[in-house]
Amino acid sequence: MPRAAEVNPGKWKLIHVLYDDGETSVVSGLYSGGERRVLGMRWNGVGPDDLGFPNGSGYPVWHVVPPLLAIPILDALLRQTNEIRAGTANEPSIRRELMQQYRYQISE
Repeated sequence: MPRAAEVNPGKWKLIHVLYDDGETSVVSGLYSGGERRVLGMRWNGVGPDDLGFPNGSGYPVWHVVPPLLAIPILDALLRQTNEIRAGTANEPSIRRELMQQYRYQISE
């Protein structure tokens, strides 16, 4: 069961972990030579031998979140920051991602 920081597929660069509760992870990074950051997401699996999903050739990988779903996912993570276990969400990074990459206005 790999954690987000342990998933480093070759097509992804500059990965920044936004959320990792041990079961589900969300990252921001550059995918396949792109110049704009995108979200990646995965289910980490259960147990030490489970690669989670997605995985490829025996290694854990990220799937690219479609742009249509990126804002709702980031918004949901941000709104639940106070309700989730400490250390699972990186609130400043989630806010920055929403504002810079998606030009989403956050009301305090």
